[in-house]
Amino acid sequence: MNYEVTYQVGGDERVERVDAPDAASAAALVQETFGRTDELFELIYVHLLETVPASDESANHDHTAMDPE
Repeated sequence: MNYEVTYQVGGDERVERVDAPDAASAAALVQETFGRTDELFELIYVHLLETVPASDESANHDHTAMDPE
């Protein structure tokens, strides 16, 4: 799954997109990769990036069958 991890290092907010099996793994991967400095690493949030397959997208937005009249 793809996650967007927002974090802060040395007062600078950064965002990384990573592929990981779960949110905890995504956060750990970013911290291991970008948090190995003398500066403080602060995790702000982890967001799952959802993707909708093209065939499902039209089905989710078709409301013609729900006409109450």
